Amino acid sequence: MRTEMRILLVGEDGSGKSSLITTFIKEEFLLNVQKIVPEVTIPPEVTPENVTTHIIDTSASADYRDRLEAELTKANVICMVYSVIDRESFNRIHQVPIILVGNKIDRRQTLPLESVVQPTEVLHLMNDYREIETCLESSSKELINVTELFYFAQKAVLHPTRPLFDAVEHTLKPKCSQALGRVFWLCDMDGDGILNYTELNEFQKTCFNTSLNQKELDDIIDVVHHSFPEGVVKNGLNLQGFLHLHKLFIQQGRVETTWIVLRTFGYSDDLNLRADILYPEIEIDINCSVELSAGGFEFITELFRRFDLDKDAALNNSELKNLFSVIPYEKPWKEYNFPDCTVTNQSGNVTLQGWLAMWAMVTLLNHKTTLEYFAYLGYPGNTLNGIKIAKRLVKGTRIKRKFVESTNRTQENKYKKITSYYTNKEISGQHDSSGISGPNSVSDEFVSNRENIGTSGIPNIGDSNNISGSGNNSGISVNFNKNAGNKGTSGGKQTKSGKKVGSNGRSSSLGIFSGKQGARTASLVYVVGSPGCGKTSLIRSFVKKNFNEKYNPTQSSMSYVNSVEIKAEQHFLVIREFGLYTNMALGNNRVVDSCDLLCMVYDSSDPNSFNYLVELRNHYNLDHVPTMFIATKCDLDFVEQRTELPPDVYCNSLKLATPINISVKKDQLANIFEKMAVFASKPATVTPSLLLLKRNPLNVATIFKYSAILTVTIAIAWGTIFGNYDKSKWIERYIYRPFRFFKRN
Repeated sequence: MRTEMRILLVGEDGSGKSSLITTFIKEEFLLNVQKIVPEVTIPPEVTPENVTTHIIDTSASADYRDRLEAELTKANVICMVYSVIDRESFNRIHQVPIILVGNKIDRRQTLPLESVVQPTEVLHLMNDYREIETCLESSSKELINVTELFYFAQKAVLHPTRPLFDAVEHTLKPKCSQALGRVFWLCDMDGDGILNYTELNEFQKTCFNTSLNQKELDDIIDVVHHSFPEGVVKNGLNLQGFLHLHKLFIQQGRVETTWIVLRTFGYSDDLNLRADILYPEIEIDINCSVELSAGGFEFITELFRRFDLDKDAALNNSELKNLFSVIPYEKPWKEYNFPDCTVTNQSGNVTLQGWLAMWAMVTLLNHKTTLEYFAYLGYPGNTLNGIKIAKRLVKGTRIKRKFVESTNRTQENKYKKITSYYTNKEISGQHDSSGISGPNSVSDEFVSNRENIGTSGIPNIGDSNNISGSGNNSGISVNFNKNAGNKGTSGGKQTKSGKKVGSNGRSSSLGIFSGKQGARTASLVYVVGSPGCGKTSLIRSFVKKNFNEKYNPTQSSMSYVNSVEIKAEQHFLVIREFGLYTNMALGNNRVVDSCDLLCMVYDSSDPNSFNYLVELRNHYNLDHVPTMFIATKCDLDFVEQRTELPPDVYCNSLKLATPINISVKKDQLANIFEKMAVFASKPATVTPSLLLLKRNPLNVATIFKYSAILTVTIAIAWGTIFGNYDKSKWIERYIYRPFRFFKRN
């Protein structure tokens, strides 16, 4: 909100500018005034808008031209004063917001009609020049419209009409209609496209801190119905009726009403949401990640409930379009390939599980997008309360590999060779295997923003379409009726506990988060492997997409998200594949350090597939990254991998678990995603650099083994000593004789 303004009065000398200012200050007409009145400053407590006001008088003389030009650049509003009895002063009128003031109307009757400016002429001028905000006639001598002049000048700055209303077409301007449309969307709490009496009353209290009684509400509806019947529906206002109501406000000179509404909902003078609302400034530690808080999950869950108009527990394209209609992007989350990247039902509609998972992924990868969307969607209060900080679990330190120059060249040539082998297998043939990208060459597309604020848990998600939420930013409770069927989920059998189980045996209902302080609820997993090893099929199975027999090589980076259950708590996994940009990603330290778990996938039926991973690890410094190995296509015949060490032995050398065998085609996944979540939450157990430095703990079997060996050794030594020598002679020789020798001396 503006706290200071400058009102500039310009016009021909003798038009009465100085008299207007003097009369305004003295509240009486003075016959003799200065030719140019010094700048007048009105303190904020005197003005109704609580704004410091500077009133500047000017002269039309050539000597004053430089100062006039300087003042014009600083003016917030220009009052162009002409004398109604001097046609020449009217003919020289021309531009900013402009208040057109016809002064000296007290002398209109003393001159011939043809020499006096008539009100109809002024109206024609207003139609020709849209810069003219308001016109009025005044008289300093008779104290007519003197106070009103400066009131309208203030309004022209604080509540300008031009950005809102087209005076020629008599319609709201497009940007104004768009802003008011968002206000209507936010106030339509039930999402039925109508502001009923309850919603109108809430709107009134939000903007003006007062409620309306039934008669006042009826009067509003009647006013709109009288001039625009199509705007009234079922004792409420539709969007067109709401816009027409504000058009009436502006036409009746109550433009400040519309501005109060717009500014209450975060709009600045240019009718854009304020930058401090869209992009609040926060600093996130590099060792932290950003996740949704309980308040954030409550907010998006309520959005889901509100726009699921058909109550099928899923959002179809029409419902999503309505939900995102206030976001000024043609296709929100286009960069993530939404909604294919998350959980949908058989009709392709986004389920609640997929909806929450999508927000969790976007927040983890780019929290600024989440904050921006929260602002457009009307998050209550500070949008920063919708996210929280979660401390990243400590991983291994980066170990510098010691290679001589010749060894480096040998490994690089070897890596190029293995990469080239798989490059030639690509159908597109677009993969560049000519070299390895440097550590800083990766695009910012791969860099995750790991930042957060606040703490809390995640709501419970069930299979029902009955959703209710309550709580505040510090807590949340979302309940579901598990006995009701979910129309938006695929088929499966029912367990005794009431949970629905899919064909792979995993539960499709989600548990309740404990909401521990700073607990991680989302992890970022990278999947790498040789082309054709089944990475994409594996990831798509995570979001319950059908298996595709046709091989389509991945060209660009892709991210998918879903949630898994760990000890009755839900954990969101964001799984990312880099496609042709794998080398660039692994060569960038920022990208690698953002990874919570690196899944190295190889084709158990391809003899060269595991060697690709070995060479990848040899070329890049990945020992500090939590790692697991996955062998795909176990439904096919196993072949021996062409590596120095077999996969099992190689994993043992890194003190990692042996590769997990799976088959996406046969839906034999061995709970692979649950294991990913466990490993990501306990990185120390799968980080080679930590495991290789860690001593093996002594277990009971080891202690027993070494105790037995020690006992046997002592027994053998004792038997040897006492078996080869007579006991009395041994005692005489080794005990008594030395004793007598020392005693004699």
